[in-house]
Amino acid sequence: MENAAAAHAVDAAAADGAAAPHPRRPPGTLAALLAGAAAHRLLCAAAGLPDPATEADDPRLLPGIPAVLLADARPARADHHSWLGPERIDADRRVRLAPPAGLAEALRRITALGERRCGPLPAPLPGDLPQLPVPLATCTLPGPATGHATTPRTLTGGGPRLDLARLELFCRAAELLLGNTAFTVGADPGHARGRALRHAAARRLAAAPHRRPPLDPARWSGHPQLRHWWTTLTGRLAVPARLEVHRAAPHAQAYRAVVHRTPPGPGHGPGPLLGEAVEATPGDAAAFAALAAVTTACTPAAGAPDAPPPPSGGAAAPLAAAGVPTAAWEDPGWTGGWLADLAGREEALQDTLHRLYGAGPAPTPPPPESAPDPGLAGLLRSFGLTVLHTAGEAR
Repeated sequence: MENAAAAHAVDAAAADGAAAPHPRRPPGTLAALLAGAAAHRLLCAAAGLPDPATEADDPRLLPGIPAVLLADARPARADHHSWLGPERIDADRRVRLAPPAGLAEALRRITALGERRCGPLPAPLPGDLPQLPVPLATCTLPGPATGHATTPRTLTGGGPRLDLARLELFCRAAELLLGNTAFTVGADPGHARGRALRHAAARRLAAAPHRRPPLDPARWSGHPQLRHWWTTLTGRLAVPARLEVHRAAPHAQAYRAVVHRTPPGPGHGPGPLLGEAVEATPGDAAAFAALAAVTTACTPAAGAPDAPPPPSGGAAAPLAAAGVPTAAWEDPGWTGGWLADLAGREEALQDTLHRLYGAGPAPTPPPPESAPDPGLAGLLRSFGLTVLHTAGEAR
């Protein structure tokens, strides 16, 4: 039967510090709530009426995905959430959402996938992390088993805005659960491709010795976003650092910027890498590398490793700028204006990186609509996200 009711009860844990020798029996009111809600939905389905779960226009519910009622006994509450089990849905009702049209829609899907009671992925949230000088988000992944226990792994990431930091952290978490470097995850095909091409370019440029000197700082030092993040890094955070920008190839409109911690004395060579970026202009690359360095400098306090993740930079800019008007006074010194400029350069940058570094990442083909798509990759695809296979990138 279409739109059949699904209900799931979650009994809240005992109060902090109180040991519960036996599972606590749910109160009768909870059973009555679930039975009544299930009967209501079944009757509506049988009569061809709208599903009661959709009557409130809850923005957390995703169109095309059945809803499940989650109820807590302590404290007493119940609300509907998108059902995260495409392989558990009848074949004739299995759907795959189209890629999200913008950043807000992508974050709605990430929130559904990270629902704390039924989501398969950790939800990237600000938690109690400070949001200055850089917006930070964090999530915890289950770690490898050690004996009879598992050691969780905490990820922390930053971005020019918290919503962008959450999106990037979600993609990193999904990639680690899928197999780290074997896959690249993105909110849509362009986002995933931009992340994968930047990762590949940064890896190859780091492995190849620079045959040309870095660009003259006059080419990039005037970028307003760079000035902000560089002043934050070296002034507010008092991190001694050195920034260099290199062109990826002669006449190519692609640049790699790197920020290293300044070594304590002469003759020590470059210090640890704090941040890097690959972008279409030297100013954009320098700005994102400085932003990554600020994030690296701020994350050790959150218990995260101090090694920066692969660069993603402006890959999410088209999503962030989609459908968002930009005021005439929003120049690149404003985050909205900068993202709009980045979005206009993203397609050309991806074409350049594809031409320089060979075959791009290939999407893993989904099975036919009537067949289940098992595993985490299938679940991500069913929610409209993109999973690219990036194990081989040779020409």
